[in-house]
Amino acid sequence: MAEARILVVDDSALELERCRAALDELPEVTVAAVSRSSDALTLLGSESFDVLVTDLRMPLVDGLDLLRVAQAHDPDMPVLMLTGYPSVDTALSALKAGAADYLTKPVHAGELQAVVTRVLEGRRLKRENRLLERRLDPDGGGVDMVGASAVFVDLLDVVRRLAHSDLDILVVGETGTGKELVARRIHQLSVQGRGRFVGVDCGTIPEHLLESELYGHEKGAFTGADSRSMGLVEYADGGTLFLDEVQSLPPQLQAKLLRVLQERCFRRVGGTAELKAHVRVVAALNEDPEELIRLGRLREDLYHRLNVGRIEVPPLRDRAGDVRLLAHHFVSRYRPPDGGVEGISDEAITVLERYTWPGNVRELQNTLRRSLALATGGHLTSADLPSSLTRGAPPGGAADIGPFQVARDRHLAEFERSYLRAILREVGGDVAAAARRSGISRATLYRLLSKHALDPDHYRTRQDD
Repeated sequence: MAEARILVVDDSALELERCRAALDELPEVTVAAVSRSSDALTLLGSESFDVLVTDLRMPLVDGLDLLRVAQAHDPDMPVLMLTGYPSVDTALSALKAGAADYLTKPVHAGELQAVVTRVLEGRRLKRENRLLERRLDPDGGGVDMVGASAVFVDLLDVVRRLAHSDLDILVVGETGTGKELVARRIHQLSVQGRGRFVGVDCGTIPEHLLESELYGHEKGAFTGADSRSMGLVEYADGGTLFLDEVQSLPPQLQAKLLRVLQERCFRRVGGTAELKAHVRVVAALNEDPEELIRLGRLREDLYHRLNVGRIEVPPLRDRAGDVRLLAHHFVSRYRPPDGGVEGISDEAITVLERYTWPGNVRELQNTLRRSLALATGGHLTSADLPSSLTRGAPPGGAADIGPFQVARDRHLAEFERSYLRAILREVGGDVAAAARRSGISRATLYRLLSKHALDPDHYRTRQDD
């Protein structure tokens, strides 16, 4: 775990020094100690802390006020209350307000160390659980990046290398290609993976709310701003901020974003304090950047700042062979839990591979979800697919041909699958015998079998699949 930061606040110089000395003995801990609650407010508004230890009774701003401010910035931050006037009522009021624990003064060093160690461990476990949930979440953990085509393998390699850099990233691709999945994979593989992934669809937030949504606002900044509010840039501190359709930001907000990228700081709406934003930005465009600049919808300086770490996400029509893999993946994932549908037929796969998928992976995903909901047989067949798919790419028509590279890769994939099925039938599913018979290594054979979703066990009785 990274070094923990603890803020201690007490208007008694003796008690403040006692707490600081005790906490300084803990490993991997940095302590900031202030005697004035006004200084504590400034620090909470401009820096990040893992634990707040505060006196309950102080002039002007008391411990409960500091607790509310701290948890408005970070709802998971544990707050420990100290008081020289212990009573059941004060203990209950502190705990009801959200304090993690309550200690009486003079504070015993060993007791303070034990409580701080416990709450830090709880905070660490919360963060790890959230990271695990993101990685296990099939809708948001990057596990849907499925494919074996050459362009897709190249994409994964670029994602991996850029994730390990400290660059902000620009992801460019058509709608539905999986730009957010790319952003989530970058987040997972980077040091920011220990923090939050915060996604923002800039095209769906009303323009008059965008600035406050991104940067937060101070109390009284505008009508209805009854309290200070944290923005998404601040919320993503220590993690990754994903801005989809970043060209939808008005020019003045694009300029503010440029400042975040260059100086890692910002101001809340209605505020004057410079706040730090230790956040990695991944921005996405679904249109040609040069055309957006020409039309005045994208600032050229913002584009050049982001374009240092650029990732191009290929459309599905350029990913020869991946439709088959994605189809098997989505059918396995979305088939009804009662076991009515077990798989997808080769005939249905052929229909899917002939379609051009203008909506890319998202269109394929939604098509299969709908078809699975309506299917009645044990396997999804072409009859379960929308008729628009066959109308969109009639056999032998122009849609079948396409660019030379795409057509060649598609026919190569068809040949590979046909060959593999034939040789598996011939050797009864024996992979070692198939490798000897075909003259290719067993490792290559396994890779090809995985690519085409073929199970050797299915051929042990020499039956077709």
